[in-house]
Amino acid sequence: MYTTYESIQWRNNWDCGLIPKSSEVPEELPKPEFMPTKLIRTSDMQVVQGSQVNEGYCALSYSWNQTGDILYDKTTQKTTHIDKGKHKIIRPTYYNYKKEDVRNRGNSFSSCGTITTQHVQFQDIIQQICQDFNIKYIWFDQLCINQNDKKEKQREIHNMHRIYENAYCTIALVPEFYVSVMDWLDDKKNSFKEIGRGDNYHIAQEKITQDSQWFKRLWTLEETLYSRRLLIVGQNAHIWKSNVRDLFSKKFHLYSESFESIMVRFVLYYAHMRTSTKDHDRVFALTNIFPDIMEKINVDYNQPLEDLMVQFYGLLAMKDISLLLFGKHSSYISMGNIRNSNGDFTEEYHVPIQKFNLPSWTGVNGEYIRIEDGLTTSFQNYSIIGKTMQVTCSGITNGNNSLIDNCEFLHLQYKDLPPIPDNNQGYCLGVSVRLLGQETTQTIILKDEEYRLFSDQKGEDILDLHWISKRLQTLSKFMKIEKKSFRWHLGGVIVDDELAISFNLTENVDLSAQYVILFGISFTPGPHFDITYCSYPVITNQNCNEGYYKAIGTCTIEYYGNIFSNCNIPQHTYLIQ
Repeated sequence: MYTTYESIQWRNNWDCGLIPKSSEVPEELPKPEFMPTKLIRTSDMQVVQGSQVNEGYCALSYSWNQTGDILYDKTTQKTTHIDKGKHKIIRPTYYNYKKEDVRNRGNSFSSCGTITTQHVQFQDIIQQICQDFNIKYIWFDQLCINQNDKKEKQREIHNMHRIYENAYCTIALVPEFYVSVMDWLDDKKNSFKEIGRGDNYHIAQEKITQDSQWFKRLWTLEETLYSRRLLIVGQNAHIWKSNVRDLFSKKFHLYSESFESIMVRFVLYYAHMRTSTKDHDRVFALTNIFPDIMEKINVDYNQPLEDLMVQFYGLLAMKDISLLLFGKHSSYISMGNIRNSNGDFTEEYHVPIQKFNLPSWTGVNGEYIRIEDGLTTSFQNYSIIGKTMQVTCSGITNGNNSLIDNCEFLHLQYKDLPPIPDNNQGYCLGVSVRLLGQETTQTIILKDEEYRLFSDQKGEDILDLHWISKRLQTLSKFMKIEKKSFRWHLGGVIVDDELAISFNLTENVDLSAQYVILFGISFTPGPHFDITYCSYPVITNQNCNEGYYKAIGTCTIEYYGNIFSNCNIPQHTYLIQ
């Protein structure tokens, strides 16, 4: 794939719409404490030693797919990069721009003369960008790393996070970022024409995170997270990002509570939907985000891929057991939507991580929970041995009784439920439950579905018996439900000694399988969050006579008071694969 770059770069100005580039990198950049081994002097694109450069530098972030033809040999599993010089630089021979005119005309400019197109190599595109934005030195992996020198490649991969962390800014090349601009033709007639077939600036900006190759690649995730600031350069527009967190969902807490380390869950949420040219880079790109793990990983593209991935996820799990906090696919459905031959979205979607045969505790079958409150746990009684995670903790399960209890709710009828009050207020169903081997009951509210009955309606008009049956079947896999204890709770309001429970599972409940809430692994919000709930991993044993379990999602319990405080829940050792 080849890239097109236009040397007139537009940016958004709140006063007057789009204006030509007026934001450059400062003339003199302070030299950081760390300097890369090599840098590119952009005046002649020559490699120089970083130690000989007495000023700061910028770093380049881009997708290899957009640098030329990428050939993949299935036999050797090696890729070959060929640049046939089909990249394009588009330059106007002259243009007349007056700031006061733009205020009156909006997204417009006066172009005079002709536009020239030059076919170039990829590094010529980079040189032109650096000239346009006043960048004297840049770190560019294609030229700064000898791809045929194994030792040099290993050394530089280990330094990648330092390279981006110490750069003045990272230049993110996103050719898909392309805006529509108006060309002013006649001042007297106030006539103009649209140049290009780009998008409105704000729509084009959204496509950076929705459709661009750059946002779908694994290496660029690490490069972005360690960057101080980003200069996103598109085909004919650019944007500065002084806070890289703006590129990611505001519903996903980026850093740990101490704001010193990036959260594992956050990284894997995005990483599992990203791709790499070489499968081994799924590990090498991510280990740079966690330098303490990088020190334990051997950068060798010849080692067995599956062993490498299991080792990496094992180290991640020992660093942060929140790897278990995932649920069913939600955002991934739209993020991984597949287009048909006409370019229209289909109902199918693709999750790149699922091509690998990984243990369930890696989250390979799910999507990490996106929440703002940075759930954490103090639980440490676990270990990783190869593909097996061993945890010893208390667990909530209905054991072998679950099949009998579950069948009671297969054909739930309206007569099994109490009438809903018809006072135009919302109600949630509540039930009494008992844990296995316990006598004390606990009230559970199914808070994720609320029913509101108006005076001209009947209960059967609004009740979703199928949904209620499914929820009761799931709940009965973990605790005994007192069938005659059903009652409606106003607005799902929870009082002391009542709980609201919800499940986020990657698969439907199997009536014959055993399920366990790992009650001893309690994830709670930070103390500065006024939220009272806990989340717990959920595991299943499809073959009850075998010892291995599968991680399938999470259970969240909202409460006011204590959770099962009068129950003695025994501890067990669970082997999860």
